[in-house]
Amino acid sequence: MNTLHLFLRRALRGSAVLLLAALGACKSEIPEPVFQEPVWVINKPIEFHVYADAVYAQPLLDSVTAEVRLAVVTSLRNGTQQSVWDTVLSARPLRDFPAAGEPIRVLRLTRSLDIRTHDLQTSWGIIYRYRNTVHQEFRNELPPLENAITQIHVGI
Repeated sequence: MNTLHLFLRRALRGSAVLLLAALGACKSEIPEPVFQEPVWVINKPIEFHVYADAVYAQPLLDSVTAEVRLAVVTSLRNGTQQSVWDTVLSARPLRDFPAAGEPIRVLRLTRSLDIRTHDLQTSWGIIYRYRNTVHQEFRNELPPLENAITQIHVGI
């Protein structure tokens, strides 16, 4: 029995070595997980579309003009604001603004905006003038903080 016991022990030990070698040969490489760093600095394109909301053909509106002010502002998380860009579309009669299908397009790219510390805000204002009367309308929008283009619609 001793011989049989010794034979089985050697056979099992050899089988175990062969089994471990076979498992090692079949082992596939598992790739390490790849973690992407979040994007903290973006280049944000903003496109303003300025157009007439209505058809201004009435003679009474001939002397009404509109001036459009467009701006992009960043603000720190502590509330401090900084103007990045602004422009004015000079006053013109209402009927001189194009229809919504063919707006005046003003594209602005805000570069290297660190979204960990800054928010982005767009603002626009329309100043209407009729004889001695002035009416103002202003709006602010917070565009999404991503690299994709954002369109801001400004209807006169």
